[in-house]
Amino acid sequence: MNTAQPILVSVIVPCYNAAPFIAATIQSVLQQSLGSFELICLNDGSTDSTEKEILRFSDPRIRYINKANTGVSDTRNVGFSLSQGKYILYLDADDILTEHFLQKRVDYLEQHPEMGFCCSEVIKIDEAGNIIANTKWVGAHSNILLEVLSYNLKIITCPSNYLFRKDLLQKHSIKFDPALSSSADRFFLIELSHVAKCGLVEDAYLYYRMHPSSMSHKLTLNLLRDNFVFKQKILSLDYIPAGLKKEFCFKTNYILAGSYYRLKKAGPFLLYSLKAFYYNPAGFLKQLTK
Repeated sequence: MNTAQPILVSVIVPCYNAAPFIAATIQSVLQQSLGSFELICLNDGSTDSTEKEILRFSDPRIRYINKANTGVSDTRNVGFSLSQGKYILYLDADDILTEHFLQKRVDYLEQHPEMGFCCSEVIKIDEAGNIIANTKWVGAHSNILLEVLSYNLKIITCPSNYLFRKDLLQKHSIKFDPALSSSADRFFLIELSHVAKCGLVEDAYLYYRMHPSSMSHKLTLNLLRDNFVFKQKILSLDYIPAGLKKEFCFKTNYILAGSYYRLKKAGPFLLYSLKAFYYNPAGFLKQLTK
């Protein structure tokens, strides 16, 4: 007779060249006040000592998967297919959970069955784990379409901050889009917000690590292409209000123009500047005077 208790939370951690930070991330999970979890660490073809850092831990709740490199979105989906928990946390390999992170989110979803997922506030830390002053964000939750597509600077969409009901994701077949990388978290939340509500949990912070090698903080052509694909996918959704789509197009094109300017790519800079001007001439000129 199997008397094992069901697992409450599956913590899914995709790892690519995460050796400098993965041990601290794992330790923050193992130190949770809630003990009913599994920690699925997926080594996505790392070329550094990520595997060695993960295998230093012998806790039976850790499951280690070594796989070929397929990108963060596909790796998260692989982790989901292996998960056994009632709830899902997609944790980035450099972020840190505060002690009651899981317990408070589980308690919230247990007490609020009308909510499909939940988040909290986020505090930025630097490479060494020091808190960066005056950098508190909050997860997109009250009006996710508006918060994400208007590029609200006080909002953050990193998956590490959210706890999801697994049965909700299964029911609506919501996964991370393998065609997206840094923008995949935004698209995931937008799709999910169409079918479920998100709640805000008090005093259950995530520490979000900022460092130059982070995928979302390196300005590269691949990052810009990813944001272009994200824009096309948003425009294909029929439930986005027309006015919000227009504002999203203006801001996205303006951001792309500025990014290509920084990369000294004159052609794309002019193209996206003209597109931004087309969607909002007054807004474009206002931005130029700031």
